[in-house]
Amino acid sequence: MAKKGKSQILVEFWTAKVVFAFLGFLPRSAAVAIGLAFGRFGFSVLGGMRRTALVNLELAYPTMALEERLKI
Repeated sequence: MAKKGKSQILVEFWTAKVVFAFLGFLPRSAAVAIGLAFGRFGFSVLGGMRRTALVNLELAYPTMALEERLKI
């Protein structure tokens, strides 16, 4: 994986900071709903990372059913 430049790191940091600050002003239920939506979107879009995450969960929880690992 290529090393990130300083400008990319700063953009990612400030984007995350603004998003989290915005979520902090929302009622908890709304913030949780938005967080779940972002998580589901990311899970569906980032295929390679999704596969890695599922393999890691399978290694960590070998007796857990796939449906339960997908909920995590």
